[in-house]
Amino acid sequence: MTANCAEPGFVRTDLNRHAKGFRTTMINFSVRFFGVSPAKGADTPLWVATAPELAGVTGKCFAKRKTKADQFREPAAIAELERACGELERGLGP
Repeated sequence: MTANCAEPGFVRTDLNRHAKGFRTTMINFSVRFFGVSPAKGADTPLWVATAPELAGVTGKCFAKRKTKADQFREPAAIAELERACGELERGLGP
């Protein structure tokens, strides 16, 4: 099993279509001019999920089909997550 994350980027969607307020107006304005299409936003997540060259790669974050720096790794948090996953795998979870 592998687990990675993939950033779609700033994607033009209708997510805020019912939201109101100044911040929402600014986000909607920005996404209209700077956002990428949903197809382009889906490219990296789909690639991460299906690319044969990533078979066995785990614990990475990707954006625009490139690995991002591992700047937010906390060994203690990773160890706790691995422990909890191991318990769930063995049926010992809560």
